[in-house]
Amino acid sequence: MTGGRLLRPDIHTGFSIDLGWWERMGRDFRLYLHDALCPECRKAYADHQEVQEVDWVDPDTAEVRRLDELWVRILSCCSQKAEYITPTTPLAAAIFRTLLANGNRPLSPVELHERIGKSNPQTILRILVSRTHYGIVPVGGQR
Repeated sequence: MTGGRLLRPDIHTGFSIDLGWWERMGRDFRLYLHDALCPECRKAYADHQEVQEVDWVDPDTAEVRRLDELWVRILSCCSQKAEYITPTTPLAAAIFRTLLANGNRPLSPVELHERIGKSNPQTILRILVSRTHYGIVPVGGQR
């Protein structure tokens, strides 16, 4: 915000998942986490409701955070596999999965493009600002 005005996001604006959005919208975040699991983890966690939050240590910052156990599986296992994001994964889902794999640290459309390897930063930005997909919002913003 500058002088009381919101700045329009651009391809260098960071975006992250607004976890509060899921609750406000009455959506089950854990169901979407379960969908992002690899087949082995999905089988191991057949009932996505029977999991809990666990301590997770960010390997880059050493920060300890409470995360859903399914999210920890995504970070430690599923996101490391080639099939986590495929050429047929819809772009909005690929963006969501990339943010999950990044521990929900903000990423810009440029960084998302580099990690996903599909589309271009302008298209990614257009998807992110056209409507809220998966509760993904500009850093510091809510929709």
